[in-house]
Amino acid sequence: MSMQDKFIQIGSLQFKRSDIKQYWVDYESAKERAIRLEQQDNHYIGSPLGLLLAGVVSTWLRKKNRQPDAKQYLHLKTAKDDFCFAVDEIDFSSVLAELKQ
Repeated sequence: MSMQDKFIQIGSLQFKRSDIKQYWVDYESAKERAIRLEQQDNHYIGSPLGLLLAGVVSTWLRKKNRQPDAKQYLHLKTAKDDFCFAVDEIDFSSVLAELKQ
């Protein structure tokens, strides 16, 4: 079996290593999650420059004001779907070690 044919088990799902195009970890506190869920219907389309600026400012503020109760999430992007796993659902250290191999 070649390196490309290796499978990675994450929770109850199995991924072929070659299918994983991108992965990253981010954080969200319980307060941020509640606000996001409450306001998720309040989306609007703005100019591309406005959206870029809002994204940069939002990312900076999120890092600056990160809550101590912030929960880690692992995001996987495959050719077909995107997946998100919370730190309490899987063993982050072992999964990240497998992804970095």
